[in-house]
Amino acid sequence: MKKTLSLLLLAAALFFPPLAAAKAAPQKPLEPSQDGPVIGQIVARILEQDHYEHKPLDASTSRDMLKLYLQNFDPDKMFFLRSDAAEFRARFGDDMAQMVRAGDVGPAYFIFNRFMERVRERVRFVRRTLHAPPVGKTAGEKSSTTVLSAMNSVLASSAAFVNPDKIFDFKKNESVILDREKLPWPSDERDAKDLWRKRLKNDVLEEMLDKVKPEDQIKDVVQRYERLLTYYKEFASSDVLQAYLTALAGTYDPHSDYMAASTEANFDISMRLSLVGIGAVLSSDGGYAKIVSLVPGGPADKSKQIHPNDRIVGVAQGEGSFVDVVGMRLDDVVDMIRGKKGTLVRLRLIPADAIDPATRVVVNIIREVIKLKDQEARAQVITWPLEDGKTERLGVVYLPSFYADMRPDGRTSATRDVSRLVAYLEKQGAAGIILDLRNDGGGSLAEAVAMAGLFDGPGPVVQVRDSQGRVEVLRAPESQAEYTGPMVVLTTRASASASEIVTAALQDYRRAVVVGEKSTFGKGTVQSVVDLADYLPWSMRKDNPGALKITIQKFYRVSGGSTQNRGVTPDIQLPSLDDELDMTESSLPNALPYDHIAPAVYEPKNDVTAGEIAALQKASEERVAVSTDFAYVRQDIALYMKHKQDKSVSLNYEARLAEEKANEARAEARKKERASRPAAPFTVTDVTLEDVIAGVNPLVSTSTAAGAAGKSAASQTPEPAASVSAPPPSSAAEAAAFSVSSSSASAKGYAHAPPPTDFVLEEAAHVLADMIGKPSAKSLGVSANLAGAKPR
Repeated sequence: MKKTLSLLLLAAALFFPPLAAAKAAPQKPLEPSQDGPVIGQIVARILEQDHYEHKPLDASTSRDMLKLYLQNFDPDKMFFLRSDAAEFRARFGDDMAQMVRAGDVGPAYFIFNRFMERVRERVRFVRRTLHAPPVGKTAGEKSSTTVLSAMNSVLASSAAFVNPDKIFDFKKNESVILDREKLPWPSDERDAKDLWRKRLKNDVLEEMLDKVKPEDQIKDVVQRYERLLTYYKEFASSDVLQAYLTALAGTYDPHSDYMAASTEANFDISMRLSLVGIGAVLSSDGGYAKIVSLVPGGPADKSKQIHPNDRIVGVAQGEGSFVDVVGMRLDDVVDMIRGKKGTLVRLRLIPADAIDPATRVVVNIIREVIKLKDQEARAQVITWPLEDGKTERLGVVYLPSFYADMRPDGRTSATRDVSRLVAYLEKQGAAGIILDLRNDGGGSLAEAVAMAGLFDGPGPVVQVRDSQGRVEVLRAPESQAEYTGPMVVLTTRASASASEIVTAALQDYRRAVVVGEKSTFGKGTVQSVVDLADYLPWSMRKDNPGALKITIQKFYRVSGGSTQNRGVTPDIQLPSLDDELDMTESSLPNALPYDHIAPAVYEPKNDVTAGEIAALQKASEERVAVSTDFAYVRQDIALYMKHKQDKSVSLNYEARLAEEKANEARAEARKKERASRPAAPFTVTDVTLEDVIAGVNPLVSTSTAAGAAGKSAASQTPEPAASVSAPPPSSAAEAAAFSVSSSSASAKGYAHAPPPTDFVLEEAAHVLADMIGKPSAKSLGVSANLAGAKPR
């Protein structure tokens, strides 16, 4: 049977599948399993015949496959030598994909076994470099003890430790490039050793900056690489095959991959959302486990310390030591993160929004059962001041995902919930509505089509084209729109799939003004999961061969253009650091291209004209130009671009410490500036579905002023309305505790950008107020939270 997921618009490859692979015998070179060649043949045939692109398995595909396979194990080009890569290209480069089609998966194991040789060599180098005198020996006293036994004594006793200054010169002005993806492999062993010396020096320097106990600094680094070696020694034949065939699928597009039996089983579990974990969607990205999206209301989302496109480099259970997870299989990383309810897991991350590329943060999370209630739509009522001293109410509907209950009774529906909230806002006299789709990663296609109908009424919403070129137009239900008033749609770079369909439809119908970052994510494809057992002879079906997730369809706007790769461009763009990050579909390898088809037959509403959008844009630009918060964003963008041009990281302790202090001073100055702002004259009230269903009226206004009632401005907005890059602290106490560090201290201790106030939602409210012809009072100046402030 085929499990077709064409009704689900998935923004991520996997959702926390646990490890269930057999363990391979240590030391012994891995070889293909008996069914590996047959599985490879089936995957190759399905990709060629059924993938949306119908791309042949030729020499170009083979070269791309080799690149992706090497990247999976060695994303930072730290293990293989240049000669290794050259040998692989010469032996397999032009034929690898065709060999899979012919039933030969041998290159996967040849390359993996060479990788294991290199890992053992690098770990031996780590042991030799981070040597230690035996317990009881004084500095300068000669020892005949071997380096290995000395290291064992260090690992066995917390009393015995090596002063890092005896190994590395932290006063020397040298640097290292940590992001080596686009750099060549080391030219020879000498080059590799110098590269690893600098890497180890940076590892130890991070331990020092993190204020790790001196006796643990060297020990932690050594154990990190020992665990890495142990991990790869336990790889099974099926693990290698999964990486290899995923590399083949990845040559077609980034959302197609091969799932071994354990991965497939837990993919099914993830679709039912019946799990205990931290509530995050992960995908594999060049050897890293990358956060694709957060489950609204889950532990990761509630922490306000984890964001889309953060990369996980280490996982620790409770207060235990970290395990380096770079290069690990995704399901292995997820298995380490999942666990029993109420237990602690710690993540070491590379934040996507960190200005300093050396930043590593540690986030402590208590595992929870993910509750659907926490993912429900919710609303806000903004009481907006007018020029005549009166006020106007503006509504906000926040939708975290296009959720739907797939059971026959269909008791859960995002569209139905939004309809209830919109009706409530209209009853409260809201003059306009902001549909907040920031960070909405998608969900049900049926819900997206129905949702557009709430605001557009009946008619085409999106076009779907399959691999045969057949186009189907999906239409909203034949009923009148439930809301026809002024409307703004708010988006981010993390708004994907279903949220892009709704945003595009509202924009094409000229029904709403879209406000947000440079573009939405740009995922305009649909995947289907195919059980490979259906293609095996009965004699081979006793063992589950896994499944292939394959892209089969593409979405197009009613105006004809695709949402793929380009996403949806807002009518009014607001500055954001996310615009400069490689975090969207277009940054993924082999992303399908943008194209267009004939437009559908539809009738625009023309509620917003081009001239009106131009006027709204001009007014927004004037406000943004003098906004202190957006000035901070521009500063952070400039700092990020500077670091992006020079990817090197200093290995001088004093230089790194000075950078850390400068970041802390900048964050402290911003915090104090925000705290000194006058109270904003508008109020915000949160509204939940429970309130609406129970008939409770929560309209008890609370000020959003930064200093009002001892609370921060951001604390008055619901958590999900916060910016993706820097969610607000939930209280003045947390705000006061906010600190910055360029090293891997705590998750609250690095240079976030943009700053933690929801000034983006505030600007959207200004746009909506301008749309309805009731701008804010002149006494507010051009920004409600600045009251005449000058650009900075």
